[in-house]
Amino acid sequence: MTRESAVYHLDQILEAVQSIDKYTHGVSKEEFLENPEKQDSVCLRLLVIGECAYHLRNEFSFEDKHPEIDWRGMAALRHIIAHDYQIIDMERVWAVVQNRLPELKAFVQRMV
Repeated sequence: MTRESAVYHLDQILEAVQSIDKYTHGVSKEEFLENPEKQDSVCLRLLVIGECAYHLRNEFSFEDKHPEIDWRGMAALRHIIAHDYQIIDMERVWAVVQNRLPELKAFVQRMV
């Protein structure tokens, strides 16, 4: 794979994180947990992030080169959203959005 392909996946991650930021800006945890539309929107973007993380991890060895990012966890969450959607824990989704996405966003901004 080419560097352009890696940049494409990083750009997709950044776009997804920015969308999630927009969807959740000014939203409390309780509001998020009571709003299925916000949950669906965030989960769709997490699915994109997980798919891109999968490619970066497997095609570009990002897991070895950048172990500070939980590439495997992103891909695993994507798998749950895509295939086991009935067991999605929205409290966990909220925690990911609040605690993990800021570091991912900062990492991707440094890389692109």
